[in-house]
Amino acid sequence: MKMLLLLTFTGLPIGFCYWRLGEIPPQVGRRQTILKTREDTMKMRLLLAFTALAIGFAVPVLAQEKNTIDPAVRQQIEAVNMKYDEAYNKGDAAAIVARYTQDAVEVWGWASGGVASGWQAIEERYKIRFAATASTPGTLSRKLVQAYAIGNDICAISEFSHVYRQGSKGYSVTIYVREGDDWKIRMDYAN
Repeated sequence: MKMLLLLTFTGLPIGFCYWRLGEIPPQVGRRQTILKTREDTMKMRLLLAFTALAIGFAVPVLAQEKNTIDPAVRQQIEAVNMKYDEAYNKGDAAAIVARYTQDAVEVWGWASGGVASGWQAIEERYKIRFAATASTPGTLSRKLVQAYAIGNDICAISEFSHVYRQGSKGYSVTIYVREGDDWKIRMDYAN
């Protein structure tokens, strides 16, 4: 005995279902073939998804390798930071300026900051700062967080803490260029 069932949802037909009482319908063999094809399709889709994920993760890693710097260069940048900190903590504006290129730009993002361009302006800025804080000397400490190669230059992100009166913390972004055997600061932004 064969029956045809019409499935409806809100009065609209949505599908047909064949059913033989006590027998397996002849379409089952075809359905198994379809299921096998669907399984193969799902396996292929899963394989493609994993391949896309692998490529998606590999590309940024390769891009990062391109911008990474040599550990020796990172140590040299950290040494420049330490010399800068030592000069700052001694109140030596000339030693600080010696870490900059002649056409360097320094930007401070706080109220008394602004832009200083060139050795003379940067040195004058530090002389004024050290004269204003002579009675309450502060200490500066910077820690290199990240360093990236930008062509032949290095972009370094550092976290600093400056103990002056109540103390402050912030970040600086510095561009270093090679001058002879030394790394010099071409641009420094602190906030």
